[in-house]
Amino acid sequence: MSLDIYQHDALECPRCGKRTLVQKSQNRYQCLWCHFQRDLSGPGLGGGDWLAPIPALVLAALIMLMLL
Repeated sequence: MSLDIYQHDALECPRCGKRTLVQKSQNRYQCLWCHFQRDLSGPGLGGGDWLAPIPALVLAALIMLMLL
């Protein structure tokens, strides 16, 4: 098999953008280049990181409603 196939299937790191993200265990991924790591065993995708902006959005919506 050629190296191109492996590079095509490699995952891209969300921090550095390089295709060096490897699966270290069933739920843990780590970038070989910048050492970014993510544990997906928590609630939701990304261990709950996707929930972080929700309180800010709710606060912004409440402020907009109060201004109307």
